[in-house]
Parts: sequence; C-alpha cells; structure tokens
Amino acid sequence: MSYVQGTKVRLDVTVTNTDTGALMDPATLVCRIQDPNGNTTDQALGSGVTRLGLGKFRAIMDTAPAPKVWNYQWIANDSTETVVRGQVSVRSALAAPVP
Repeated sequence: MSYVQGTKVRLDVTVTNTDTGALMDPATLVCRIQDPNGNTTDQALGSGVTRLGLGKFRAIMDTAPAPKVWNYQWIANDSTETVVRGQVSVRSALAAPVP
C-alpha cells in the first residue's frame, strides 16, 4: 500500500506464543522504524507503542520527513526475536501542477 507523505500510518502487530499459538504479551516489545534516509527510531511500550489488548499492539509511523520506502520491524524480548518486518511506500505530498 502507498501513502501520501505526512500520513500517520498505523503499524499493528499481534504477538502469539510460538508453541501454542495463543495470544501473549512479550516481556519487551519495540517497533523499530527506519526512514528513507536511514535514520532509525525505536518506539517501546509506554513510549510510542500502545497495548490494544492481549497480544495486540500499535505504533504510529509519521511519514512527514520524507517520501520513498520506510522500513519497520517489531522486536520482542530484548531484540532476540523479530515478530514482524515490513515496508511502507510513501509518495511525495507535492501538489499537482496547475494547468
């Protein structure tokens, strides 16, 4: 999916126990976001990551700084396990030329 620059994109994740498949809350959870310029920011529970319910979490990616491809990954339990990895395509917010 492609978004216009400046959109705040919801990054949702569901965390399950790998053995049982049951929803679970990990001891730690971080959403690592990398903008197209290579700058990386981490959002953690209580500072950017919101718990929506058992095993369900959300972070917000603010695409205002730059268009192109943004990368993100959800990391559980002190960087020992990547839960989800993905990309978001962002197009420029420049107005269309006037004819």
